Amino acid sequence: MYQLRVQDGQDQSESGFFFRARPFTVSVNGRDLSCVFRKGTSGKVIYALEEAGTLLVELVHPYYAPDFLPEETSRFGDDADFIRAVYAALVRLGVTKEKVWVQFFQDKKESFSVSQA
Repeated sequence: MYQLRVQDGQDQSESGFFFRARPFTVSVNGRDLSCVFRKGTSGKVIYALEEAGTLLVELVHPYYAPDFLPEETSRFGDDADFIRAVYAALVRLGVTKEKVWVQFFQDKKESFSVSQA
């Protein structure tokens, strides 16, 4: 079992061992996003990001990053803060490896928690 809590960009607590291929949940302000490593709709292995059982996006190999730049999260309107925090969690966990995203979150102060059974 793995647990991580990050507040304003600083690790508050971390326990257990994170295994990238096992499903995990990113929680941000009461919203939960499930992340599952599986075969995607294109037949390639992806990270499926789902909220309440609805597929939101498939992140593809090798960098598992979205198809937009970090600065473009504002296009999601009210969900922009949620989206940024989710991708901050994915970068923190080493799932999203695209350099642009890694550099973007180096000085950002996002808050989120991660749990994995």
